[in-house]
Amino acid sequence: MNLKASSARLTTLLVALVLVVGAWSAAQARTHTLTGNARFQIGDGLPLPIGFTPAPNGKVLPIIGATVMQHGVHTASNPAKLVMDPFQWSYDAAGINLGVFGSNMAVFQVHTNLTYMLPKDKIMFQAGGRTGASTVTFCGQSGSTVTAMGNPGCAGGSTGTGLLRYTRTTNQFGGPGNGNVGGSADVALRGNPAVAGGAPCAGPACVIAFYDAGPAPTGAVGAAFMFSNNTVAVVPNPGIFTGTVLANGAIANLGAPGGPGLANNGTSWGGPWTSGMITASAPQALPPELFQLTGADARASGIPGPIFSNAGGTGMLSLVASGFSQRSISGPNANRGWLNMTIGTKTSHVPLMPAYGVAALVALTALSGAYALRRRSRA
Repeated sequence: MNLKASSARLTTLLVALVLVVGAWSAAQARTHTLTGNARFQIGDGLPLPIGFTPAPNGKVLPIIGATVMQHGVHTASNPAKLVMDPFQWSYDAAGINLGVFGSNMAVFQVHTNLTYMLPKDKIMFQAGGRTGASTVTFCGQSGSTVTAMGNPGCAGGSTGTGLLRYTRTTNQFGGPGNGNVGGSADVALRGNPAVAGGAPCAGPACVIAFYDAGPAPTGAVGAAFMFSNNTVAVVPNPGIFTGTVLANGAIANLGAPGGPGLANNGTSWGGPWTSGMITASAPQALPPELFQLTGADARASGIPGPIFSNAGGTGMLSLVASGFSQRSISGPNANRGWLNMTIGTKTSHVPLMPAYGVAALVALTALSGAYALRRRSRA
């Protein structure tokens, strides 16, 4: 065999080896470190978990050692699938009061001690994981169900308690992934709404009506289309007081009780996480609410693997989700959520190549090695 033919065969084998190794790298499931934050918000004035840091800055954080797994090569047009095990994010805090009168004229303050664990089940985010058409528009009404096709007569705006619209942008990356919620939420309503002025009410004679707003155990924001939950309120007794309320709605003190509080039953509808654009509105809220938010996928393109060592699949991934709720006393709200992830260093990989691929890889490696030794022995 002449030198040119031998070199050509060796080159062909090496090229085939590179292609097989590339396919192997692309087929791997890769475990990455996970950092970031998550946050939810009801209406314009109540971030959940509540606090004085505005959304979307999160308070629900990945647990120590949290990881995600990615499948396939990541590119902007063909994003890698992302798999997350249950309960990789958590939040547990003592009770916090927050005055919200400036954002919701029907409510003085909210006190919560909520806990969050998400996702509640193993989830996969992927291209097309947010099911349905490129634009899904849903108008909420009593007894409605959010579907992946939306409402046929809902193109122009809300005809009921709220509007939920998902719009595809560069890609439709995402999918459902709701969480578990625990704890309680005590809401102080404005009991004398006829009182005018810049402050909630005057002096120590503000009428304050409490109700329990304990959440449903499974959250609606981030859930699949067609998901809804219901809460049946517990009536606090005593629950009606007079007292002094500050300008932001925070209650300074309470007087003598005047009777049982209120039952504010509610229904919430939700939609899945997406890197696309979401519009959510509740035109009957006080004041009317309209929000628009968009996700982003800034993961680096490329093939991470034992041979290709670039940072493919690492970087920022921000998903958004939305929904709305209707409560019997306080009325509707447009709700939303943010899931901000930084996909970090690859910590391990699991080959997903079938047996014939592994056999081909072994054979090509052996042949290329044999050719190299043969050429060296003849040198």
